[in-house]
Amino acid sequence: MQHLLDVLSKTVKKCIHAGRFSTFAKSYKFAYKQNPKALQSIVQQHVEHLQDSVEAEIQLVLSEEKIPDLFQKLETVLNDSAMEEDTTAWRPSGDPEKDLRSHTMAIKLKEREELQRRLEAHENETTRLQKFVLQARQKLLHTQQKLQAKMETFEKAAAACDTCPMEHVSTLTKDIQL
Repeated sequence: MQHLLDVLSKTVKKCIHAGRFSTFAKSYKFAYKQNPKALQSIVQQHVEHLQDSVEAEIQLVLSEEKIPDLFQKLETVLNDSAMEEDTTAWRPSGDPEKDLRSHTMAIKLKEREELQRRLEAHENETTRLQKFVLQARQKLLHTQQKLQAKMETFEKAAAACDTCPMEHVSTLTKDIQL
């Protein structure tokens, strides 16, 4: 905490130093020419008032935000952690691969479940398609058997037509056309 206060004090001094008399004398030449001692007194009062206001504001911020208490707690934590020699680091075994295994295991298990779900979906789709192909083959086989039976019937009819004399067929067809 003392380091913070020292830094803030040095910063305030540097900022206040920027408001030196020569800067005011250049800016307010008319006042400097008429009464330099009065201007110097005004500048001195201004600098003192500014310094007091800034220091009061810093103290107000420190007290409102409870900065000293926070620094005290931080110092306590640092002292306690220095006393604990056997604390485990985030990589207790020293082998990053081994230490990360427990962390990545959950991720890998989720990934495995997702892959198994996808595999099951693909297997179900394959089974469905196999059933569809089997049904289509059976239908095709049944249609081929029907066609084969009809072809046999047509071949028998053609053979029967071949055994009939042509004159007899033409007389029969004449009767049908009339």
